[in-house]
Amino acid sequence: MSRVTPAFNARASQTAREASIDAKRERVTEFAQRSFERCKDQWAAKNYDRLLKREGNAPSLQPSFAVNDRKAHLMRAAGNLALQRHHKNVARINRVADRMVGRKRDELGR
Repeated sequence: MSRVTPAFNARASQTAREASIDAKRERVTEFAQRSFERCKDQWAAKNYDRLLKREGNAPSLQPSFAVNDRKAHLMRAAGNLALQRHHKNVARINRVADRMVGRKRDELGR
């Protein structure tokens, strides 16, 4: 017994142009994912440099028993900024594909 999913129904009712744009969106999204996996260390290193320059040599007041690994904290923040950049790129890809198809046109008031 097979069940027809809403995604299947949506793809079945697409025009040829919508299908080609969705296929292009999938290809570009996969390319962006591979590019992110390949370059995330470089992006994180650039963000780490920016964060280090912005923060500078700020003195920190903390008790002697507290553990504060500044480099690890900045590297984690830089990795999160690189991931955020990737998510923004994917969102931009999705937004452009939706515009090309004409989705969300009513939401924009056109």
